[in-house]
Amino acid sequence: LCVAGLPQTAVAATANVAVRDNRFEPLNLRIEPGDRVQWTVAAFRAHTVTSDKTGLFDSGSMRSGDTFSRRFNREGLFPYFCRFHGRRDGVGMSGVIIVGEPTGAGRPKIRVPKDFRTIRRAVAAAPSGSTIVVAPGVYRESVTVSTPNLVIRGVDRFRTVVTGEDTRTDGFLVTADDVKIKNLTVRRFTNSGVTFSDVTGYTIREVDSIKNRTYGIRAVGSFDGVIADSFAWGSGDSAYRVEGCVACSTII
Repeated sequence: LCVAGLPQTAVAATANVAVRDNRFEPLNLRIEPGDRVQWTVAAFRAHTVTSDKTGLFDSGSMRSGDTFSRRFNREGLFPYFCRFHGRRDGVGMSGVIIVGEPTGAGRPKIRVPKDFRTIRRAVAAAPSGSTIVVAPGVYRESVTVSTPNLVIRGVDRFRTVVTGEDTRTDGFLVTADDVKIKNLTVRRFTNSGVTFSDVTGYTIREVDSIKNRTYGIRAVGSFDGVIADSFAWGSGDSAYRVEGCVACSTII
C-alpha cells in the first residue's frame, strides 16, 4: 500500500540518430529537456559528433557500430557537425538537436547567425509561427522553406544579402503557406531570387532581387499573394512572374 501511494517519476526518453556517410538521420531532432540522444554509426567511413559550441560535446572519431550519447537537460538549440565531413556554419554533414521550446512564448524568434550560422539551418529548425531575423552579412546559400507561417526578415535591406554566386538555383524556394520574406537583398541565382510554388498566402515586402538569371520574384500555382515595396532588376525573363493559376488574387 505504501509503494502504491508513492508518486511516479517520469522516465526520460532516448532518441536515436543514425550517422550515415555524409548525413545525420534525422537532420533535425526535437526532444524534451532531460531526454538523451544516442548517435549510432551506420557508415563505412569514420565520423564525429561535434557541437558547434567548442567543448560542449565531441564524440571523437567513431567507426561502424560505435555509439555516442548525451543527455540534454536544458531547453535550447544545439547545432553539431562531423569534423571530417562538415563545418560549424552548417555546410556539409551537420544536424541540430532542438530541446523543448527554446524560443520562448509569443511569436518565437530565431536569430541568424547568433542561433544558427545559416538561414537554411534556422529555417529547418523553426517551428511554425516563428520569425527568423537575419543580421547584416553575405549569406552564400539557397533556402527551401517547407514550414508554414514563417517570417524571414533581414535587419538591413541593403546589407542583408543572400547570393547564389551564379551557381545556385533559387534564393528562396517556398512550398508552405503563409510565409513572409521581408527587408533583404537576394541576387545572382540561376533561376529566381524568390519562388513561391503551390502555396496559399504569401508576402514579399521590401526585397531587392538583383541580377537573378531568369526571374526576380516568381509565384507558380499560388494564391492570395502580396508583392510590395520591392525592386527587381537584371532578370533574363522577367522581374515579376505570376503563372499557373486562375483568379490568382495577387497584388503587386
